[in-house]
Amino acid sequence: IDGQHRVYGFNLAMRSVNVPVVVYNKLTRAQECQLFMDINTKQRPVPPELLLDIRRLSETESAAEALLHNVFDLFASDADSVLVGLLSPSERRKGKISRVTFNAALKSIDGAFVDAAPVDVYHVLNAYLKACVGGLQFHGAQENIVNPALFKALILLFTNVAERVSDRHGGRYTVQNFEEVLGPFFRKLKKGDLPKPATGHLALYENYRKALSSGFSLKQWLFA
Repeated sequence: IDGQHRVYGFNLAMRSVNVPVVVYNKLTRAQECQLFMDINTKQRPVPPELLLDIRRLSETESAAEALLHNVFDLFASDADSVLVGLLSPSERRKGKISRVTFNAALKSIDGAFVDAAPVDVYHVLNAYLKACVGGLQFHGAQENIVNPALFKALILLFTNVAERVSDRHGGRYTVQNFEEVLGPFFRKLKKGDLPKPATGHLALYENYRKALSSGFSLKQWLFA
């Protein structure tokens, strides 16, 4: 029998519980070994996206995890979200950004949102990502926003872009102000850079950071 610890746990229950049991009879030693290996190697693990939902239900989220969870939910549900319909909260799906990918991307810039409310983080990032999608659209590549490496690289680039928006516009993080910075950046890139095949998000970010800085002039900054 496999799972004796579960049987013992049910024995301690305060009320009777119906427990489904599967019994294998007259197995050879070879069959027993094969069954043991199958049970311990082929069971489908719980998706990490689902574990994040379970953590919320069990009320064991940290404050940082709760912030990411709430921001993701706003992107998934708000009618004005640039990512509405492009997110998958509980599983990995082709053509969607999973909660795990989304969280990993935002964790890389969590220092930019210290003490910020989820709705404020959402509004600023939504404006930024709208400008990014507009830049991708310039190359006919707007659907690539769901590519994990590209999404993570663009989120990493957020702080570089936001600093320029803050300098020029006093912290008014609107789509138009983000587009003012990102427009020239995207025009410098080629469609093949969005993303570049077989390139990780850190290498993409480094390329994008350099492209954002190249061609910068004081005159452009002062009179843009």
